[in-house]
Formats: sequence, C-alpha cells, structure tokens
Amino acid sequence: MPPAAFFPLVCLVNCTRVVDRFAALVGLDRREALGRAAALDPGAEGLLLLPLLGGERTPNLPEATGELHGVTMENLRPETLLRAALDGVAANLAYAVERLGAVVGAPIDALTVVGGGAADAAWRQAIADATGLPVQRPEGDEHAARGAAVQAAALVRGDSVGSMAADWRPDRIEPTMPRPKFQDAFRLPERRAIIAALGSAG
Repeated sequence: MPPAAFFPLVCLVNCTRVVDRFAALVGLDRREALGRAAALDPGAEGLLLLPLLGGERTPNLPEATGELHGVTMENLRPETLLRAALDGVAANLAYAVERLGAVVGAPIDALTVVGGGAADAAWRQAIADATGLPVQRPEGDEHAARGAAVQAAALVRGDSVGSMAADWRPDRIEPTMPRPKFQDAFRLPERRAIIAALGSAG
C-alpha cells in the first residue's frame, strides 16, 4: 500500500481522564490538580505511575491495568500522586509519538495539542518535557469539528484539503518549549521495559 493510502494514527485511552481520576481521589478539580502537580518538578519524588487504568491502545495492551512504583513513606502525598499522574500521561504520549515516528519513518519536530487538558500550561509543559518537542496549541476550541468542516468543505468545493486547511487554520499560541534537564525524570527507558514485559506476558 503506498504511503498516501493511509493516515498514520496512534490512540491513547488513558489521557486527561487519568489526571481527572487522581484529582477526584484527592478532592480537587482538574485545574486545581494540575496546579498542585506543576508545583513539583517532574519525577514525582520517585513515584512512577504507569497510567493504564482502562487498558490501552498505544501500547496495544487492552487488558492492562495501572501500576504505581516507588512508593515510600515520604513521597506518598496528594501532590506527588497528582504529579505522577501528569508524568505518566505525558510519558505515554512520548511513547506514542515515538511509535508514530517509527511508522511514518520521519522525525517529528513539534506537537499540536487540542482538547480539554491542552488549555492548561502544566499539561503542555509536561508533554514538552517528556517528548523533548515544542508543544503548540491553536487558539479557540472545537478543533476536531473545525477539521471535519475543512474536509467537508474541501469535498464540496472540489478544493484540496491542504489548501482549505491553510485558509481555515487558527492562529497558534506561543509554543511551550521543552526543558531538557527534566526529560530523564520521566524515566522513559524504564517505562518501555515495563510495557515490553506486559506485552510479552499477554
């Protein structure tokens, strides 16, 4: 099949709702929880959450469950749990970006985020730090609906999706840049090893 015949896609089941679940566990809403998490450096003082709370599609582990590693008397606190949840989701996104890059066969040099969590600076910073990539966010909302409208309009007008998207593209908010000193705190090699072990056990 030629490359233009398919649309490369990775899918995560566990994203914003993981942070929401941990926020509810400590009696906070998402915004408050992300603020508490952002007050700590990545790494959650040694806590590592593998946030596969609902199984997962990338990696393909539909029966997996979440795992919390590195719990001590000192680091088991609400704010470290929230940071571990944020780190875990950002690390899973980094894993998905790696997988997508392997499928596409080309480097990925920036990310664009949309949706509920994307409006929060803590969320964008965690993703930038974990992936090592700049993270952009378009202005406005309902970006998925805009994308569908672009495709429909291109079909109706007989125009290319690319040119229609360029005409309808919203302005982008100043990108969030990665902080290289924090990337190791997401423990990506360790997470890959856990994922590989779960896959081989399945």
